[in-house]
Amino acid sequence: MTLRKKLMDKREECPLTNREHIRPDDIRSIITAENVKKELPSTWGRYLIPCWDWELEDKVQRASKIIAILALLGKYDSIDTLLKDGLIDDHLPLVKEGNCLRSKCGQKIFGSFTTCRDYRDLADMFLETQWVVWTPILDFKAGNLTSIHLQPFSTLPFDYEVVATTTYSAVYKGIPWPSHCNGIRDILHGEVCIAIKQFKDGPKADRNRYYREELANLELIQMIEDEHLSKPLACCEQVRTIFFPWAGGGDLWDFWEVNGPQELKRTPDVFLWALRQIAGLTHALELIHQANTRHGDLKPSNILHFTDGTTKLGTLKIADFGVSRIHKIETGLRSNPTITKASTFIYEAPEAHDSVKNLQSRSRKYDCWSMGCIMLEFVMWLLYDYTAISSCWDKRDPPDHAYYRPIAGSDPMNQAIEHVMEVHPAVGKAVKGMQNHIWFEKTVVKDIVKLVESGLLKIKSEERLGAGETHNRLLEILATAQEDLSPFTKEVDPTLPLPVIFSQPPPDVSIQATYEQH
Repeated sequence: MTLRKKLMDKREECPLTNREHIRPDDIRSIITAENVKKELPSTWGRYLIPCWDWELEDKVQRASKIIAILALLGKYDSIDTLLKDGLIDDHLPLVKEGNCLRSKCGQKIFGSFTTCRDYRDLADMFLETQWVVWTPILDFKAGNLTSIHLQPFSTLPFDYEVVATTTYSAVYKGIPWPSHCNGIRDILHGEVCIAIKQFKDGPKADRNRYYREELANLELIQMIEDEHLSKPLACCEQVRTIFFPWAGGGDLWDFWEVNGPQELKRTPDVFLWALRQIAGLTHALELIHQANTRHGDLKPSNILHFTDGTTKLGTLKIADFGVSRIHKIETGLRSNPTITKASTFIYEAPEAHDSVKNLQSRSRKYDCWSMGCIMLEFVMWLLYDYTAISSCWDKRDPPDHAYYRPIAGSDPMNQAIEHVMEVHPAVGKAVKGMQNHIWFEKTVVKDIVKLVESGLLKIKSEERLGAGETHNRLLEILATAQEDLSPFTKEVDPTLPLPVIFSQPPPDVSIQATYEQH
């Protein structure tokens, strides 16, 4: 098999640029001195002088990509000429200068192209084909958002796996090429993957606007120091792409689903971890709000689970600021209704409902309602498992399954929101159902549920606790728990029946699918 055939078989498409490239490892394994020597043309020098190619191995190491380009073009007879002129991989990429080619990173001009057969065609084909083997080396620095400038015909140095696609974006699991991504392993603390989000045109918006809006939100978040915030690593405007750390544990719903009481025993340490994570998430939300920003789409699938590989536990981080909105006015309410559309109906606050969204603007306390829903589901998972969350979800009115509902017979035209909307009765039934659990009464679990009921799931946004006050209350609850974890050492009787609200089989359409659709 010729070098050209071997290289052609190793071509892969970079989905971000829709262009082909060949991995450096594949080039090195194919372009060896032994393989190259077989393709070099026979000359009198090679015939008469046995040591004619004694430096070939060194030349191949320094110019494997140059040789690969010429092999792809089938121009084996030009290899000797160009290597003799001193052309090596470090000179790539080349640009045209008159009839010659010049190194773009320096001033070295290679006139040897004019001595090759069909030199005009060779030069043009070389310039086009070099992008298949030359990929930029990226430098990542901790704490900084790296801005990647991509050459017009270049690709990016990652292996790709499609994770999810929506109307407006695609998410890939990317594995960086070690030789082309400096500093990435140190930033990722040993993780070998990153998440890559590319924006695409949709029916009602263009990817340029979506990309720039999310990037602007993330640049603001980048300045906030908190372990419970997932920050971007890099961005590339040419392909409208943002790069993030990869959450090895998936999202919060994934964590709940795979860690039932059989898989992850509800020990005191697990309860304590859960309380710390809830408190940490509210603190991160407090910092977001202090930066005059609202997340706007808090939900379990936008809370990522980062692990260190040693335990099933880890760190939960708020992510996906795609619908964040910057608020320069620090007051709780504004006179004009917001124009940001949060997309997830289950966790949206009452003021987002179509029938009342013109009655009041969305303040930062919109996020506090969403966080209250998540906290309540966290408790359901702790006491039971993810099926309890799904069953409770099914008890709320379709198609949105929100934690509130319109009051029957109310007229939103001339009434305040508290006369139009109410907390869904299923929420009260869920709380009542938990009260007989051995880990509920006289424990901090009851305090968390009370905090959600009395402070967060309030129809009037001005009556909700802010993220800062919620965080302070949770710190008090956490301190109480740390003083005495003995209530969580009691064994749960497995024969006890589940409360009805938590025992109904989940609906046909999974709650995870609903997250993704919205």
